[in-house]
Amino acid sequence: MKSLNAGEPRTLCGKPAINRAIDHFSPEIAACGALVSVGDDWSPHVIGHENLLDLILFQLLSNALKFVRPGVSPRLRIWAEDRSDFVRIWIADNGIGIPRECHRKAFGIFERLHPAESYPGTGMGLAIVSKAVERMKGHVGFESETNEGSRFWFELVRADLERPKPVWTDTKAQREVAAIASGRDALPP
Repeated sequence: MKSLNAGEPRTLCGKPAINRAIDHFSPEIAACGALVSVGDDWSPHVIGHENLLDLILFQLLSNALKFVRPGVSPRLRIWAEDRSDFVRIWIADNGIGIPRECHRKAFGIFERLHPAESYPGTGMGLAIVSKAVERMKGHVGFESETNEGSRFWFELVRADLERPKPVWTDTKAQREVAAIASGRDALPP
């Protein structure tokens, strides 16, 4: 995995990051017969860290491919939309969804929302997504109903705004992302 110490943020386009994530999961996509459609309009660009953007997309695609009902081929739709000061990237799926009573804890660390016997994992994926988005001064959320799939989104700062670019330093959020991604459950002081 790439280093999470990404240095200074820079201007990024979401489309190449989406393509890298799809390429990474191409064996899984082929094996389960998934259909992945990607929107055409990926402007404007965003300010962020390429490694963190890749990490976010890998986690969200991994979940969308994993959390499906038996016998159902995953259907994913990925697109971007302009939201004034931000660009919102959506990943929608036809998976098992998240029960309403679990919505508040979905981004918590080690929060498993479904039985480990049915869906393997550590319960860290969405926590990693949340911290990586936070590290880039963005927002994250989702819409979901049980058995009706999920629509995860994250917003990153637009790169084309006429204002100073955000300044990021080594923050607690950056240390949390690194700790979560390395499998540690405790943060250094």
